[in-house]
Amino acid sequence: MTRTQFLTICLLLLAGIWVLADIARREARSVVLVAEDFSARVDRLSVQVAELRAEVATMRAGLVRNGAYLRSSNAGECHPEIRKMIAEAWERSEKTLTLSETIRLAGVESRWLPWVVNGQSVGLFQLQPCSVLVCDPSRPAAQIERLKDPGENSRLAMRHLDDLVKVFETKDRILRAWTWGSTRTRHGITDGAFSNLVLTQDRSSDTVVK
Repeated sequence: MTRTQFLTICLLLLAGIWVLADIARREARSVVLVAEDFSARVDRLSVQVAELRAEVATMRAGLVRNGAYLRSSNAGECHPEIRKMIAEAWERSEKTLTLSETIRLAGVESRWLPWVVNGQSVGLFQLQPCSVLVCDPSRPAAQIERLKDPGENSRLAMRHLDDLVKVFETKDRILRAWTWGSTRTRHGITDGAFSNLVLTQDRSSDTVVK
């Protein structure tokens, strides 16, 4: 073997080693990228699992809470949590009705069940979205869900009662307007069946002091 042939063989071997090393580097880089992608996917899945667990826990808590509301309703009682939310909204209002009357109003409307939907009426006080919210036909589901929140429903109900007391002088007429609407109440096209259900106890305080 001549010197030239030997050097040629050495160069070929070195070139082959370089090619193999380059392939190994590329493969190693691919493995690193795959590992990084896999790690990122695991992280995303971990976050999704945590979110799902939180959602399930929220749903479970909601079911337990709604079950408690339903048991109280079936017993003809307002659940303490519902009573507290109504009371908090009532305290911040003009107190158009007494607290007992306000709680009874919610009982007559929904039996104190915040998820009740009856036609266009939603929630604890059976409010209509377009009557107490800025009407948004593009987001009806969102508005219905908002009114299913008993705290928000109570707050909006108190605001509606506060608006009615500016127009009508007695609780009976306020409750007629609540049920039948202001126009029909002004023209006397109503009956007192609904207000009688709410004002079942002390009628001596029927007149509202403005």
